[in-house]
Amino acid sequence: MKRTIEISGLEARFYDQFILIGTLGLYQVLLNRVIRDMGIRENDRILDLGAGTGKNARIMNRYLHSGTVTGVEIGDEMARIFKKKNAKYSNISLVKTRIDEPLDFSERFSLVVIFLVIHGLSQDKRETVLDNGFRALQPGGRLCIFDWSRFELEKAGSLLRFFMKRIECPPALDFIQRDFNKSLYEAGFTGIEEKYYVRGKMRLLCGVKEETRDEA
Repeated sequence: MKRTIEISGLEARFYDQFILIGTLGLYQVLLNRVIRDMGIRENDRILDLGAGTGKNARIMNRYLHSGTVTGVEIGDEMARIFKKKNAKYSNISLVKTRIDEPLDFSERFSLVVIFLVIHGLSQDKRETVLDNGFRALQPGGRLCIFDWSRFELEKAGSLLRFFMKRIECPPALDFIQRDFNKSLYEAGFTGIEEKYYVRGKMRLLCGVKEETRDEA
């Protein structure tokens, strides 16, 4: 059975462990590399959309001195784990709400991050998430998405084809065919850059909210 993007129950409670075992520990190495490549500054105010268990927030926090991390997560079990995992960090907080519905933050952030979440949404919901990220950023702030890249599934290896067709959530098949650089541009982001991983099948895609632009 294909999974959905919202994770609950046993899978949520042991999500980090399942990922580590399933990837033979390689995901931990990849995640550390991706977060390093984001170029986090010590005073960044980070908004983590779809924050999951808070593992990403804790790793990003290693790069901060006076900065903060605000996670956004809707799953009850994930939110509980997030709070427990980061309880000792006064600069890490959690907002329990959906990321695919319009959000309104009074605070502006310098960096918005989305880890392996946006591929699991329909395209209209992805556009809502991008709009939320754009409006939450201060002018000059950055949005960084780590997710699947654009590739032809039928030209991929048999193991990856099996995973995408039988295990990954259905919207992912649409996501890997889309020009998401264009989606970022249409959402108002410029200076778009990308860095590839796992033989080009995953990427870090970042865009900037121009200093002179703001939401209407």
